Amino acid sequence: MSYLARMENGYSSYRMAAACAAYFTLICATFMGSARLEAGCPPAIFADAAGLVFPETKKSELLMVSRAKSGWAKVPHDVIPLRLPSPPHRRQQTMGRNGPQPLSSQRFIVDFRDQWWTRSVVSNQDILIAPDFAGAGRATGRDLRAYAATLGCPSGRFWEVEQTGFMAGGGSATRFLYLMKCPGGAAAAEPSRVHFDSKELSVGSPSFRYQMNRRNQMLFDRLEAAGAGGPMELFLEDGNFDIRADFKNFFNMHFTAGNVGSKVVAERNGAAVSVTRLSFDLKMLFLKLDLQLNTDLLFFPDAVFLPMIMKIPRDAWKYVHPGSGVLYSWFSANKTMLQESWTEMPRRRLFKTKGDVRLEAMQVAARYCMADGNCRFRAAVGRGAENKIVVMEVVIPRTMVESGFFPQYVADARPEVRELGWDWGAGGDDAKSRRRREGLYFELSGLGKGDHGFEIWVRLMSPEDSPAMASICPAETRVREVTALN
Repeated sequence: MSYLARMENGYSSYRMAAACAAYFTLICATFMGSARLEAGCPPAIFADAAGLVFPETKKSELLMVSRAKSGWAKVPHDVIPLRLPSPPHRRQQTMGRNGPQPLSSQRFIVDFRDQWWTRSVVSNQDILIAPDFAGAGRATGRDLRAYAATLGCPSGRFWEVEQTGFMAGGGSATRFLYLMKCPGGAAAAEPSRVHFDSKELSVGSPSFRYQMNRRNQMLFDRLEAAGAGGPMELFLEDGNFDIRADFKNFFNMHFTAGNVGSKVVAERNGAAVSVTRLSFDLKMLFLKLDLQLNTDLLFFPDAVFLPMIMKIPRDAWKYVHPGSGVLYSWFSANKTMLQESWTEMPRRRLFKTKGDVRLEAMQVAARYCMADGNCRFRAAVGRGAENKIVVMEVVIPRTMVESGFFPQYVADARPEVRELGWDWGAGGDDAKSRRRREGLYFELSGLGKGDHGFEIWVRLMSPEDSPAMASICPAETRVREVTALN
């Protein structure tokens, strides 16, 4: 067995090395559920949940809007097909809580073969997806129709998209978005201005710029962000990872970014989001193996979404000792500081025995897991009151957390690599061993055989946002048709 973990996104598998492609993080604070969301999550709904597939609906007929105190506003959206064996029944996203959501590791697998940008009508594999939006007010059917009349579609159909954001301590808050179907077409919203540049291998919007590493595109060279109207400032640089497998009855194995390659193989810029697909290969000695992985990243103007599935072919705890795991690390730019008020994540401790893993996992599950069966973690960095806060979040099922798989914040990775016996000077990069690198560590030794999915988000917050009032992505989204009487 070359390594215990393989990852798969949809139907493709790859080794745990690929999991390090992201920024991991966490959540929680206290919140009473009746307040408004200060910072919400990008909404997404299955087209079939709104009944858009039958009868046939043209994309040009669809418009999303929201209502704030200042009035109505159009919200850009995209229609993207997912590669699913069958879409969920519409009742699953229209009734009850904890129904299937499009933005999850189990479902968000984009079907690039569909070439949806050339198709004029909605299909039953499609989702409607939008970036985070201003306003959250609820409207009556009469209010909605009155606004629709000003847009030239008084006889259209309307749906209410209800989004429930989970807060720290198990509380929640709700906001609303509205979908219109206007016969004859409707004036589209302004595009969201997020763009992937395939030549430069960078993603940018007015709020951030993400520069991929040219040799290994699942890693970043630079992450920059800007406050309102301000210049871009460097937050983080030189993302990298190390993987340790402390095998029983075998020698230890240490994988680095040099062992796992990745490149962008497909991309599409839309009106609301930019989608990119990464493929991976594993390099060991003189061999180069195609891992046949297609990982889809979704870029919004103020957020990045990365769903992951780990496929563990055998019970890890039968083959490796505690201390086998993944360390994802980076350099923080000068003046970039951890934001303690936004950070809810256990600090790093070294696991020597199975008992260490079990005890810590029980304590973490008790603190960070919620009633829906998911555990939410968050960490954040900032550069002062005038700039954005970069928030990194990860949502993991409780069963995985109880097995010991959860993020641990590492304030200084140098003692970590000395303890694990890693050679950070290999490859001539001696500067790595001299500078302090922050990071997140994930223990792998307790995972059992099977598929394990989790979601990763990186989001930009305003300094005035309250960590207790910010939703933890992904939010739960439901849809229902609106009549003139409701």
